[in-house]
Amino acid sequence: MTYDPHTRGNQQQRFFYKSGILRSKLKRTYGYYEARIKGCGLFPGACPAFWLFSDGKATEGEVRYCEIDIVELQMHELNRSTQVRDPVNHIDMNLHLRLADKDGKIRWVRPLMDPELCANSWMAPWDPRDAFHVYGCDVTPETIVWYVDGKEVARKPNKYWHLAMNLALSLGLRYPHLGWVGQEMKPVPQAATEKGFPTSMEVDYIRVWERKK
Repeated sequence: MTYDPHTRGNQQQRFFYKSGILRSKLKRTYGYYEARIKGCGLFPGACPAFWLFSDGKATEGEVRYCEIDIVELQMHELNRSTQVRDPVNHIDMNLHLRLADKDGKIRWVRPLMDPELCANSWMAPWDPRDAFHVYGCDVTPETIVWYVDGKEVARKPNKYWHLAMNLALSLGLRYPHLGWVGQEMKPVPQAATEKGFPTSMEVDYIRVWERKK
């Protein structure tokens, strides 16, 4: 991720950083996914992530979009209970959804809205910036189970996450450079700085085992 002020789109919206995403061409649903990742040097400000997501083009059925975050590192999110931001070793492994009601109205379901269904976190006994660790997730028709270095750290019933999904690796912008505006995250121009950039996440390997029905 680099500091690179620029404008984009018909309305010439201002942005201040550039990064990338690696997305698989093939889509999968059930199976075991893992990657060996070292976090980025910048904290706070960027989030190394390994995740699964559907294309969002579903127009029928209750589930229109589903996402499984295998790991999101260095999020530095605000804890709504304590009003203190999460430390660098706080690791998120969350779920996201868009659901349609009987009238076709779409609503987002996210960790803050339904933590029992969607939210997972784990406090690592180490700093993810210092070394590589293996982050994995086993997705079955019944359960979603998260692993770090071969140890189970979280588990949820698989109620909705049955769509075909792409596998992705990304280094996304986070607080203080990005903030929520309604349902979207927007750049924070007053926080833009080149200090700490460029920064990068490192990925040793990605492995996928597809579960045969």
